[in-house]
Amino acid sequence: MAELADRINNGFGHRRVQDHPSFGDESFVFGGDEDPVSKLLQEQYGSDVPCFLNVLIRVGNVVAKLFVSIVGSADKHAPDIYALAGHVSERLTSWVQRFGLECCTAIQSLPDPALCAYDALQAAHRALAQRSLRDAAGNHSSFAIANSVQTCASCGVQSRSCNRCGGCYRYFLCGTHCQRQFWESGHKIECSREFELTILTNDSVRRSF
Repeated sequence: MAELADRINNGFGHRRVQDHPSFGDESFVFGGDEDPVSKLLQEQYGSDVPCFLNVLIRVGNVVAKLFVSIVGSADKHAPDIYALAGHVSERLTSWVQRFGLECCTAIQSLPDPALCAYDALQAAHRALAQRSLRDAAGNHSSFAIANSVQTCASCGVQSRSCNRCGGCYRYFLCGTHCQRQFWESGHKIECSREFELTILTNDSVRRSF
């Protein structure tokens, strides 16, 4: 999990909080009032942009993320957020003790075709996460604020009602017509959703069925 924390810190540019309570077997906290990304967004969009605290908790081989967004001071509410994180850690510990071994055993006992598909899906998600982190590094404008004006990737119109692509979340589109046009114009080749389907239907997977 330390590698994941380092990616959040150095990839997304979020501030890592040093003096926080420990949770589970391992934990990291990011954000707070001095988080550089939050401060940059507040400069661009105003003081209504919320601050946040992002708590990563690992128990055994299970990682949970608690993301709390607050209008105002996140540091002021940190004790309450840490109390909630402590509760999450306790519940996660209880769940892992009860079901963790059973889940690991269940995965390993899957038939070969299902296990192959599971491994391919995991690999797809890892590859997509790494690509998103690379794209986001040094480009904080990709963090869109709710109700902010966005530009349609198809027709170029600027609107507050644009919706993200449901496959990759990288582009905004203003309506069904533009979504269909953008998809057919080539986005279906690079979209994360199509990427996952390609991973899951490649030759090595098909041969195992």
